Amino acid sequence: MTLATQPRNSADHLHFDGVWGGNKNARHDIRTSRLTVSVYSSASDGAEGGDICYVATGKDDMLTRIILCDVQGHGSHVSARANGIYGAVRNSMNTFRGHEVLSRLNQTLLRQRVSAYATAALITFNACDSRLYFSYAGHPAILLRQCSERQWSTLVSASEGEGANLPLGMFPFAYYDQDSVALRSGDRLALYTDGLVEAESETGEVFGEKRLSAVLESCREYDLSYARDCAVHELELHSSRASKADDQTLMLIEVG
Repeated sequence: MTLATQPRNSADHLHFDGVWGGNKNARHDIRTSRLTVSVYSSASDGAEGGDICYVATGKDDMLTRIILCDVQGHGSHVSARANGIYGAVRNSMNTFRGHEVLSRLNQTLLRQRVSAYATAALITFNACDSRLYFSYAGHPAILLRQCSERQWSTLVSASEGEGANLPLGMFPFAYYDQDSVALRSGDRLALYTDGLVEAESETGEVFGEKRLSAVLESCREYDLSYARDCAVHELELHSSRASKADDQTLMLIEVG
């Protein structure tokens, strides 16, 4: 994993310090002022792949910004491209608004001509008002389990217009939305890559978002790392007799 510290920028930027990140296999826990983050990431082969995680904090730990990227391809043959994109992720993180982070990253990938696109989900949590800001670039929707509800739901972006929230590195005129939701202590989130929910059993049945939500709900009263490990265990049972076709990443987050 790579630790990164960003330089100070102009007034329309925020200063974020890298806490943890990379594209290597991981089973890791991170804590910021109000968030606990529990990560599982596994390449389809080898020690690193195309799934990129990054956690950073700003404004004296009052802001936490997290991004999960899924680079086209999987496993060791895409890891070099993912390493290059990870550098672009770190360099883009200081942009003030989350959706502008994605816009900047999109332009960077287009200039680099890395011959790969990436999907991404990005969140910024403000500990001062407990509000979560989220943006997507062609990525599976974040799952949310609020204490006031009895089930997991998806955080859906408000816009479905043409050119909105498309994968990174494909189109120069793509634009990205930012939506927000108020959170409370005990609320949980799940970010994941499609390789996890699309993992197939021996008979070709996918693991699926519903199965993931059910496992996470069954562990609702347990700590976050236990919930992560239960989800990974169920995933492994589901696909134990099938070859892993894609990298798999799950990031669980709890508000403290």
